[in-house]
Order: sequence, then structure tokens, then C-alpha cells
Amino acid sequence: MIILLLLSLYTYLVQAVDISISCINNKHISLTFEDGPHENTINLVNILDSYNIKGTFFINMIHVTRNEVNKNLVKYMYDNGHIIGSHGYSHGAMEKLNEFNQKRELFDNELLFRSLLNIRPYFYRPPYFSYNDEIINLVNNFGYNIVVSNLNTDDWKASNESEILDKYTSQLVQNNFGYITIQHDYQTLNNAVLAQMIEIGLQLNYSFVPLDECLNTDKRYYNDNTYGPNLLDGI
Repeated sequence: MIILLLLSLYTYLVQAVDISISCINNKHISLTFEDGPHENTINLVNILDSYNIKGTFFINMIHVTRNEVNKNLVKYMYDNGHIIGSHGYSHGAMEKLNEFNQKRELFDNELLFRSLLNIRPYFYRPPYFSYNDEIINLVNNFGYNIVVSNLNTDDWKASNESEILDKYTSQLVQNNFGYITIQHDYQTLNNAVLAQMIEIGLQLNYSFVPLDECLNTDKRYYNDNTYGPNLLDGI
């Protein structure tokens, strides 16, 4: 009960400062992935497609610039209805950067999103969940909805499938929340556990929904020709 109250309080406080942590409906789960695109990303996309579930992929555009395969993969994901969010250009920890380079992380990603997809993302996840009040204000001024997570499988450090599944299942069974999950494109263990995670959620009467539905917003992208603030504004 104490854990439940603390998590409820944390959720309230986070949402109060323009950060999204959980789905509004307590029987919704939104699956999100980050640090891609990676050569393993297509395996995750194929599993999601087999269930007709739309995931959200928070990407670093530095990976997209490396080869045509990654460019085509991002286009494929976008065209198939998966949500593409910003994870900064190079995965730099925002709290360790000066303001100019914080803006560069956001702006450089925007330029490449515009070039590749002709859109600007609405959703942003700070790498390493590195943020403070100043960074929140900066990111909000760029027009982003900051999205973190209330169900972290810690897949990045897992050595086997059970570690991921046990952490995921225990949270679904013990608590009564809508969840935004976090997994990593490069973790190949997710190829084996993702379908199991979906089946477990369905058995517990959860619905898997896109992030915009999870957060009750009609926005995924900006489709106009605007960009975030000038890099030199306020510096």
C-alpha cells in the first residue's frame, strides 16, 4: 500500500511539470523503445505488426545518418503507423551539456526528421532520463511532450529473458496503473520476450494502445514548417 501511494504521488508530481509518465486509462499499456534505429529494430517492429500494435520508437538521428538501411527502416515504421519520437541527436545526457549543446541535441534531430519524414515529433524522451527544471522548460519551449516511463524492464542490463519478464509481470499484477513501458532496440532478448509481454498483458485484460491514445492527445507530430527556437535565443 505504501509503495502504491508513493507511486501515485510521484505520478502526480511528474505530470504537474509537463512530463508524461503513465497512460491515463489504468487498463492501457503503451509499448515504447529507444536508442535506435538498430539492426534489431525490425524484429521488434515485425512482432508488433503481428499483433497489430503500434509502438513508439524514440530515436537518435545520429544512427539514421550512418546508412540507408536505417533511413529506410524509419520510413517503414512511420508509414506503418508506429510513432517516431525524438531521443536527441546523439544520446547526450542533457544535464551534462551546456544550454547551447542542449539545443543542438533537439534542433539537429529536428532538421533530420524534417528532411527524412517532413515532420517534427511531438514526443521526446530525454536520454538517461537526464533532466531538471531548466531542461523541462527548454524542451517544452521546443513544443515537445516529455515522455518517461512507469514500467522500466531494465532490459539493458538483463542477462536472460526471465529477468525482463519477471520485472514486467510483477508490476502489472501488483499495481493498478496504465503503463508506459521502456525497452531498448538493441537488446536482442526483447525478440523473445516481447510477444510474451503482450500475451501476459492481454491475459490481465490490458489493451495495448499507441502513445497518443495512452495520453489522450490527438497529436503525434507537427506537420507545418516550423522548427524549435533559434539556437542562440537566450544565450
